[in-house]
Amino acid sequence: MLVSTALADEGTIYWQYPGPYGERLEAAFTAVRTSRDKHHLISETDRRRFLKKQVKQPVRENCLEDQSVCASEALGILDAIGMDGRILATAKRTEFGYEITLLHESKRHKSVRTITAGASGPLSQAANEVLNALHGQGTLSLSVTPEDAFFFLNDMPYGQGTGDHLITTGTHTLKVEAPGFKSESMKVEVKTGERIRVRVELVPAAAIISLVTAPKDASVFLDGERWENPSAERSLTAGKRLLRVEKEGYKTFEQTLLLKPSSVSSLKLKLIPSDPPWRQALKTKVPATTAMPVFIRAGFSGVSVRDRAHDLSTNLSTLESVNEPMGGQTFGFALSLRKKSLLIDLLRIDYGTATGPAKARMNNFGDVEVTDLSRLTVAPVWIGYQFEIWRLVPYAMGGFAITNETIHGRNGASEFSGDQTELKLGAELGLRYVFNPHVFVGLSHQVEGFPGNGSQLGIGLHVGYAFDVPQQIKDLIP
Repeated sequence: MLVSTALADEGTIYWQYPGPYGERLEAAFTAVRTSRDKHHLISETDRRRFLKKQVKQPVRENCLEDQSVCASEALGILDAIGMDGRILATAKRTEFGYEITLLHESKRHKSVRTITAGASGPLSQAANEVLNALHGQGTLSLSVTPEDAFFFLNDMPYGQGTGDHLITTGTHTLKVEAPGFKSESMKVEVKTGERIRVRVELVPAAAIISLVTAPKDASVFLDGERWENPSAERSLTAGKRLLRVEKEGYKTFEQTLLLKPSSVSSLKLKLIPSDPPWRQALKTKVPATTAMPVFIRAGFSGVSVRDRAHDLSTNLSTLESVNEPMGGQTFGFALSLRKKSLLIDLLRIDYGTATGPAKARMNNFGDVEVTDLSRLTVAPVWIGYQFEIWRLVPYAMGGFAITNETIHGRNGASEFSGDQTELKLGAELGLRYVFNPHVFVGLSHQVEGFPGNGSQLGIGLHVGYAFDVPQQIKDLIP
């Protein structure tokens, strides 16, 4: 163990300052000296005063009594004038500040001692440190975890890792640091010639993390464990963490996070829908589509009355067939019920007209011309199925209809007319858009007729209004 003994009882020491920092060093040591340095002739004034006093004293002849004193010519001269030794002080700039080296030559030591100390501050701070080292040193036996940790004394880099270190006598601030760990600081008191044992075990530095997700109710997992309330800050050990965020209807996000020590990470994440936005919207249920069980609607359609065979009695003769289609329009009204996927039209009433001319044939007159027709359709009950897609409600329904049709035409200058009532099959395919629980609009395609006996086709628009009814009536709906 390397130690230095205190020098308080040593005799007068002569100081010299070779090198470019001589004057600044003398001023720095003069400024920081204390009462324990009274036997050191640090300043020029000290040296002049001492020499003026000593010239009145007889010259000592210690060299004759102890030749070891005069092994050094300088010591022999100093001893002759009553001094115990000398110190040569030099300084140099370092990366952190200044470093001062003292070469101490004394009668009490067999060889020249070298004492070095430095500081990250001004030259006077380095002078104070080297004076402390001059007066005494102890051993700091330091054990650190992790092994590659750095330590600082009084904020100045001093060493790395576990080991024994000579430290200036006095109270120091010891600070230990390592990447990825929380630093530790403490006061240590080092006494001359003694060993102080210090163990410092650094704990991993924590990282602060928070996460805001869109949508807010997404499930968040860290290293496979559910993270409740991720928007609140959480303290975690620095290092790698596996983050996973998932929600039904969205693509699962998974990524490895590298959390740095003492870092604060406020993360934001927006999940990508597994389907395009329009498809996600279509999957969203809108209660307004079935909120009200009863509705009325009115509509307008453009129609085409197809060519067909007839057995229609007119005021001229029997109309056998209409051989060309006729175009027209239909206005309608309906009262309907709905419950879940069931759709019932309690009553449908449509009135339509079509105009020609269209070629036709009479049994006694041959070719004639149909000029127009009108048709009233009453459908007492049609049943159908509906399926809600967001605010869109596609549907299909059908049933029987009773039609009363009046046909007008001419044969040259003669006009004819006739009417008939028939039972027909009807069907409707449509799509409605619901604005709110009460109002909707729709597009529909209608077909009426019997196979092989002509038909009427129509494409139209309708608007509807839905309303609520007493619970007793609701219970009657299948």
